[in-house]
Order: sequence, then C-alpha cells, then structure tokens
Amino acid sequence: MLLQRLKEYQDRHPETTGDTSGVPPEYKAQAIPWVIHLDLTGEVAHFIRTTGQISRSGRDAGRQFAAPFLRRSGTNVKPQLLADKAEFVLGLAAEDAPQRAARRHAEFVALVEACSAETGDSRVRAAFNFLQALPNARLQLPPDLMPSDFVTFQVGEERPIDVQPVREFWANTAPRLRERAVPQLTSELVLSWRNATAETAIAT
Repeated sequence: MLLQRLKEYQDRHPETTGDTSGVPPEYKAQAIPWVIHLDLTGEVAHFIRTTGQISRSGRDAGRQFAAPFLRRSGTNVKPQLLADKAEFVLGLAAEDAPQRAARRHAEFVALVEACSAETGDSRVRAAFNFLQALPNARLQLPPDLMPSDFVTFQVGEERPIDVQPVREFWANTAPRLRERAVPQLTSELVLSWRNATAETAIAT
C-alpha cells in the first residue's frame, strides 16, 4: 500500500526526480526524505517517504527539492520555512535534547503562523492547522523517521514551499533570521519585520 502511494506521488510530481534548476532566492536544493500529506483542513493523510541518492551511511537521503534555506551555526539557530529537520517540524527530539527540540519546534510553528497570516494562503494555513493540533494529535510517526531527517508538507496536489507568495515571504524574512542575537521567534515578531520592510518601501 505504501509503495503504491509512493509511486502515485512520483507519477504526479515528476519534478522530484532531482531537477532543481531555477532555484528561487533564499532557496537551495535539499534532500527531503519525508513529505507530510495534508488536506485543506490540516488533517494528515499520510507520510510519504521519497527516494533519492544513497548516503555514505547506506541510508536513502530522499529526493531533491528546491526548499527554503538558512545558513545556520551556533546554538541559537532559527527554523527554515515549511521544510526543516523533524526536530523543528515535529518537535522530534534526540534523547539528550528534549528542551532544544521543544524550543525549535515552537519557533518553526511561529514562522509558519506568520507566513499564513501574511500570505493568506490556504495551503500554508493547512500546515499551520496541523502544527497547532500536533500536541494533542494521535500522530503515527514512521518508525524510521529520525530527528535529523528533513520534512516538508504537501496539501492536496501542491507543496506550500512551491507557492510564489511563500517564496516571496521567505526571501524577505530569511535575511532577518541570519542576523545576530535574534530573540525567540513569535509570529508577531516576524510580522513586525515584514511591516517595517513595507513601511520603508513606502517611504522611499
């Protein structure tokens, strides 16, 4: 059943065979082994395991997608929009870092919430609805999903990271996330950056 769903997904999305030409600003080609399929209400249909190149460890790294990218280092690392490690997306923690996972997940959710409010996109709203319900949801995680695995979303037939308003939101937000000493993210903080940028553009 799972293999049939994977084949159907790949048939519908031939672009996931590795062609990431024309990568948008602040995006990069990223191997993403897991796609969470949602409907427009944000309910999970299923996890899709993508296939791609085999890593040095012998594990399938997943297919390449053009995805939001943020160069990160240190301990105060910030989330990438709608496509990140399972630690950020799902709060899936390594045994020695549950508090770090909780903090990173909260910031990931705040970023998606701000994107949903800014763009008004129904697919981003579905992802946010899923994330809001996650603490109380009876979510069946794949047994081989690891905290370091990258995860993104698909809503219906589209991935939110492919939507132009999302790409524009990330292009304007990523530079702020790269700044030093960025405080704990909230949706209000992210939206305040966007409002400041808009006001500056009007003034000039």
